[in-house]
Amino acid sequence: MTLLLALLSAFVLTPMPGAGEAVGPTEARMTALPGQLAGLERTRAHHRNDPLFVYLGRSNLSPIVAVAFADVAKPSEWRNLARVGRGEAERAGLIETLFEGKFNVPADPDARTYFGDYLTKDGVKQVWVAEYGGVRTTVVASIYTADDRRRVFDAIRRQLLGGAEMTAQVTPAEAN
Repeated sequence: MTLLLALLSAFVLTPMPGAGEAVGPTEARMTALPGQLAGLERTRAHHRNDPLFVYLGRSNLSPIVAVAFADVAKPSEWRNLARVGRGEAERAGLIETLFEGKFNVPADPDARTYFGDYLTKDGVKQVWVAEYGGVRTTVVASIYTADDRRRVFDAIRRQLLGGAEMTAQVTPAEAN
């Protein structure tokens, strides 16, 4: 939670794109985000030049879900996506890797994807990375109670990733 709150303090809140503005693939995904996710309210921010949305609850133990978008010229290698996911867990004090794998994105069967589930000093981190259509979507969830873990996982899968399903667990040798 500390890392996400520190990052959030560096962001500048900005309004959503106006109705008359041109909408590219990144903007289309941003405007499709739900106002609520697993009972958490959405806010909008920027990190560097990339748009970022954060879903926050009212209590200190509420999950925090950050969703970032970035344009990509060409798809990354899967191991690079894994590095992105692991980096989030390592910054939060990685204790144990619970699961790493791939998932499908119904909107694009050729999407490159990565999912990591990690126990950290800052709670459980779930990291989803999907690249398709020239956009990388990165979702990082910080979860502090066992009751929230499945609820947040399912909400991200259904509401943010269009019904994504886990397709394969990967071994450490595949991921490194």
